[in-house]
Amino acid sequence: MIPKIDIKDRARDRIADEISRHCRQVGFFAVTGHGLEQGLINELFAVSRDFFGSEQKEKDAVSLSEFHRGYARVGAEKIDPYGPEDFRETYLMGWESPDEEPLPQRIPFLGPNNWPAGNEYFQQVLLSYYHSVMQVAQFLLECFALTIGQAADFFKNNFKAPLSNLVLAHYPVLENAPRQAMLGCGEHTDYGLITLLLHDGNPGLQVKTRQGQWLSADASADDLIVNVGDMMEFISGGKYISNPHRVEVMRHTPRTSIPFFVQPDYEALIKPVLVPFDEAENTGRWKPRLAGAYLEERIAQSFISDEQKLILALKSVAGPEKRVIKNIAELLKCLSLSQ
Repeated sequence: MIPKIDIKDRARDRIADEISRHCRQVGFFAVTGHGLEQGLINELFAVSRDFFGSEQKEKDAVSLSEFHRGYARVGAEKIDPYGPEDFRETYLMGWESPDEEPLPQRIPFLGPNNWPAGNEYFQQVLLSYYHSVMQVAQFLLECFALTIGQAADFFKNNFKAPLSNLVLAHYPVLENAPRQAMLGCGEHTDYGLITLLLHDGNPGLQVKTRQGQWLSADASADDLIVNVGDMMEFISGGKYISNPHRVEVMRHTPRTSIPFFVQPDYEALIKPVLVPFDEAENTGRWKPRLAGAYLEERIAQSFISDEQKLILALKSVAGPEKRVIKNIAELLKCLSLSQ
């Protein structure tokens, strides 16, 4: 059972103390008193069930766009680049400009959402929840800022056109899957600052301990599960843990979860604030980076082709075989590019 924090009507500094303690140890906690309307949550799960229950051709009509928004079939993603395909289907949406004016320049991941045609209710519910959960996320970011010795508004200016996205994830039942060969979602860490997860109460989410054991991340369906992402771990100088986690394949009951990935503007500079300046500048691990460029790299790895994965695996070989392996990798690369 992951730790729980009640944020209703409590001072930010008190909440920050609890966040700091839990994020040093496991990187996950459940939030109660979040203020999200239960009616809206019920509607969100209802439209999610309806969408995933529709005909495949209707879902495929809104397949992932160039802005990485829309629908992805079962097996389209390998969030663990060297693991099996994820046995789940997803629908992704993201931030839209409130005034509907086009962005001054093309920015990866920022563009129109790929909405199902003729389903305005689906669109209204997702947008309403997106803006509601963003308010909860902003409050939690204020608390996180306090934990790293910054002003509460430390993250605020990096959310003008955020890359935060909302994902509907459906895990179908696969009764006869080989126990070790298939996962609903492979082992991974989240890319952004923090993630706020709704789920339908069905188990499946597991968190990896420092000893390499997998433990169930059980929480009430009424709570939000919050976890630290890679960007927050980086900003904290490794103080907080972006913990590996996964979702088991569903063998009896389907599962729906709805993560909200809190990610700043593309041009936000991500750099550690808890590492001494000279170490941050001179150690490759702590080299500042753009949030958007980092996301592009990580997402590309999740949707990488089998040929590219083999090339990367071959290139990682060390020892006397390295020269031969490198030549094989280059040959495979040429074959891949020629297709």
